[in-house]
Amino acid sequence: MFEQRLRALLIMAACCLVVLFGRLFQLQVVQGRSYVHRAENALLLRPEVIPFVRGSILDREGEVLVSDEVSWSICMDFEAIAACFGDWRGDFIRKMLRHFDLEVDTGELVGKARRAVQVRALEPYFESQLDAMWSSLLSFHPQGASVTRSDLEERARSIYRRVMRMHDVIEEANGYDITVLEETVGHELVPKLDTRRQIEARQVLSAFPYLTIRDATVRVVADDPVPFAHILGRMRDVQKEDLEDDPNAEDHLKCYKVDDRVGTGGIEHMMEQTLRGRRGQRRYDRDGQIIPLDTFEPVHGSDVYLTLHAGLQRRLYEMLQRTVDAHPVACGGAIVVVDVAERETLSLVSYPSFDPQQYRKQYNEWRDDTVNQPLLFRAVGSSYAPGSTVKPLVCLQGLLTGAVTPETTFNCTGYFLENNRESLRCWTISGTGRRMAHGSVNAVQALRGSCNIYMYNLGDRLGLDGLHDIFDRSGLGRNSGLSFAGESLGRNPDRSYYQDRPGLYFGPGVLRQLAIGQAQVSMTPVQVANLMALYADGRFGELTLIRGNDVREKTPLSESRRFFDIIRRGMYEVVNDPDGTAYKTARFVNPRWALCGKTGSASSDGKGIAYECEYIDAYGTNASVTMPATSLSEAKDFFRWAYPHARLENVRLAERYPGKPPAEGGKHSHAWFGGFLQHLDPAGNPVWQETPRWAFSVLVEFGGSGGRTTGPLAKEVAATLVEMFDGESPETDLTASELIGAGTSTATSAARRDVQDEARHFGWGG
Repeated sequence: MFEQRLRALLIMAACCLVVLFGRLFQLQVVQGRSYVHRAENALLLRPEVIPFVRGSILDREGEVLVSDEVSWSICMDFEAIAACFGDWRGDFIRKMLRHFDLEVDTGELVGKARRAVQVRALEPYFESQLDAMWSSLLSFHPQGASVTRSDLEERARSIYRRVMRMHDVIEEANGYDITVLEETVGHELVPKLDTRRQIEARQVLSAFPYLTIRDATVRVVADDPVPFAHILGRMRDVQKEDLEDDPNAEDHLKCYKVDDRVGTGGIEHMMEQTLRGRRGQRRYDRDGQIIPLDTFEPVHGSDVYLTLHAGLQRRLYEMLQRTVDAHPVACGGAIVVVDVAERETLSLVSYPSFDPQQYRKQYNEWRDDTVNQPLLFRAVGSSYAPGSTVKPLVCLQGLLTGAVTPETTFNCTGYFLENNRESLRCWTISGTGRRMAHGSVNAVQALRGSCNIYMYNLGDRLGLDGLHDIFDRSGLGRNSGLSFAGESLGRNPDRSYYQDRPGLYFGPGVLRQLAIGQAQVSMTPVQVANLMALYADGRFGELTLIRGNDVREKTPLSESRRFFDIIRRGMYEVVNDPDGTAYKTARFVNPRWALCGKTGSASSDGKGIAYECEYIDAYGTNASVTMPATSLSEAKDFFRWAYPHARLENVRLAERYPGKPPAEGGKHSHAWFGGFLQHLDPAGNPVWQETPRWAFSVLVEFGGSGGRTTGPLAKEVAATLVEMFDGESPETDLTASELIGAGTSTATSAARRDVQDEARHFGWGG
């Protein structure tokens, strides 16, 4: 019995061994070549990278402002690039020897000696191949004759340097030699091929096995991109710091590669992770069959919808351009429009702007234009003294704290100190040299006439802490919420600000200047627009430019609307009362809407536009050079970049813009207007219980009087908002274009007389 069981067990074991050896024979002998072939395919064939489509940027109405369009690019294998500019030539030539099935007589040589003879013999053939390749690539470049072989070679050389730097960094981090992915794939040399050209390229370039045609995309901006250039940003090549700080470095399909492009500036930078997708991958075996386990579909980037209204942006840009160009000294400006209820930004106009499609070609010219500064995003990137636009805010703080009541009055004789008429004065009546004397005024009357004397007294009562508090609660010195790279925070000085600057004078005079928006306080146009929204609905809230963002909670400055109604009444009378500083220039007639606002003329000494740099050159010789720059630090940076081997000794201001003071004397000033549109009842009275729909700010750099320069422009902005969003065209008592031209040779004589009468009678108050 035992022997039978043992025999059965041995038979079963023998059967298992027969099956096992049979299967091994099948795998290693019968199907061996097939598996070797598949293994070689998996090891030798590179994956095909499938590009993603970067998300589009659209305005609030769905108009596409920038998008990716399908194109193709010609790529060169890195080993071919390294053969041209590195030490891979021998290996690459031997590979070409196998590919073209070329034979070189090496006699009885073997090993390294044989390979060296083969390389030397094939080098002339390789050089002729390269000459033909560069010529073929040039024939397909979209820029045509403007690109030379040297340009293409420099592009390939820069790719080689970047990949090798990456190789060295990774090798150092791991402690052993490692091949990075960028060394095994092709890199773009010729971009932006359309359908017809890519078909031709596939036929012509088939003679060069190290060149491939790869699916790609090209970033395309909408027609007339200039008004949007600062907002949208642009694309640039990936830099070393992008690779080092890549948040997706662990994902080989989403991480940056050396020939990638990345958003810089504006929305392209701000929303980079949203707009950017994830590459796909497809791997074939040598029989052309897809290997499923190594195949991934691309994930395209998400679209970004802005709160911006493209049509409004274009129209306001044209208006601002006309105003700035008509002013002999003005060099730029900004217009910002905000939806009061939602704090959505409807326009962010900055003039002058630039054509992003010409950025590389004209960058140096734009960079050196330190007068007009087309690259400066004035709406968010530059801050200015806000002037009288903060007077309603200071009045509000006085009312909220009890420093004044609605009935409190101060007497304005034109001068704050009767025994010292050289400082702390009310504004000058244009063309007369006389100071405006408002008499006894309360808060509403002080705002209507922009009375400095009232504000000086109020500044004394509030003190620095009171002014800093209300400025801080209104967003001064803080990010607006838009989160643009390089956004200026403005300046809201407190006690520590002056304590940390012992050379900076601080006394009662500074308090009084702060109360009228001068001295060290500064704001950006977007902050002033948000300030107008605060005046309109009594709450501070951060702004947004991206649709779909979470609604940010707004903070009431007071639970009572009573004091806000007082400052709104004052702003209403600025434009709609015959004694208001902007009555003649900014008032427009409309049955449904009234413009409420505040003019501002912020004194400025001008801006530096060039600095003289004294230095000692490499030969020990004293020399100097004038650098175009807008600040001392910028001049130093520019000098060190241009003269890296020189020793900088001294830097001083060489030229300021505008150079000469205004003809009427005093300082130059920036022209402001901030306002909102208040709904009217059928009788034409403001409905203060209703929250206004729109608030805006207008700035013209070195535009002079806020009433004279920005008043007509504000009127045109208000009329445009009503026309575009309320469906009715307002009837104006004087066209905006006539008012813009008033005082110039192109103005009609009637309009000129009207404006001159206003100047003599009411002045151009800040």
